Amino acid sequence: MSRCGGADHGIEAVERALDALHRLLEGEAPRDALLERLCKWAVETFANAEIAGVVLCTDAMGNDAIACTNPRVPAIESAQMQTRQGPGRLAADTHTVLRGDFGDDTARWWPAFAAAAEAAVFETGSFLCAPLTIGDAAGSLTLYSPVAQAFSEFDAVLLRLYTNLITPTIQLAQGGREARAEIAGLTKAMQSRSVIEQAKGIVMATGGVSADDAFDFLVTHSQQRNIKLHRLAQELVDLTTGPAESGTHSTEPQVL
Repeated sequence: MSRCGGADHGIEAVERALDALHRLLEGEAPRDALLERLCKWAVETFANAEIAGVVLCTDAMGNDAIACTNPRVPAIESAQMQTRQGPGRLAADTHTVLRGDFGDDTARWWPAFAAAAEAAVFETGSFLCAPLTIGDAAGSLTLYSPVAQAFSEFDAVLLRLYTNLITPTIQLAQGGREARAEIAGLTKAMQSRSVIEQAKGIVMATGGVSADDAFDFLVTHSQQRNIKLHRLAQELVDLTTGPAESGTHSTEPQVL
């Protein structure tokens, strides 16, 4: 992916990042992997960015998800989130894009952030931060450069475009995965329910008992054997109708 050297090239770079993201989402990539890719694409897209980091506050307890392109970044991002001080934290709280240089002003405004940046060998240079919201998690994407005044006003606009386009795509993909998982769970529950109803019918027919008594019989024996109710029901159905009809083969002894 080529880096942006002007308005047209910058927009093309964002478009390529979106295309790559769509391909990645087709592979059911987890959120942390997507955040790592966001950082990587940001560094590839912005010519003066040397490293990038993402931090998201994932819950009310303040637990953070951090992704980066360099091991120096997590300490900087953690310092911002823990103290709630720093350009990334401010960008997240105010929903604005911030750019600036490391120096005396940074140390005065955000001492913890400045100290962490200095420890990460960023006592000089510049940063560019954009707010990032994915679902209920809010945070920021920050670009770092060892060069002062590395990021222009156009870079700030482009980074806002980058995050505005990419984060909804991730959120929709996550929602789709959650929906598919919920549907799969409901389908499995319906299948289990169907098997249990079949087993109840068998017990009622062979034992001459009511539906409630048949269900109690199945529950009691599943507890005695320490197996799930639907598995016991499946075994009973297999015993009565044969595995070929039920479509499931049991690996345990077929004894109630």
